[in-house]
Amino acid sequence: MGLKMTRPVGIVRTEDVAIAKNDLNGEELGTLNRSVNAHIEFAELRALQRKVMTMRAWIVKLDEFLKLSEHELIGPPERVPPVA
Repeated sequence: MGLKMTRPVGIVRTEDVAIAKNDLNGEELGTLNRSVNAHIEFAELRALQRKVMTMRAWIVKLDEFLKLSEHELIGPPERVPPVA
């Protein structure tokens, strides 16, 4: 699952990722949808349990969730550009 095309030298910009779902086939889009839904369910459970979470903690939990579901991480947080 991933972008099928990038800019020269492999540069990926925010606007490229915003429409990346258009590059996914039906099976990949279904996988993405299920992964997002599962993570949202987890977040709702944490809220119902009144667990306080910082954004840094959410990043760690998301990485753990993706590893648990055997998805490839896109890179270390310091190498992923922030969304504008």
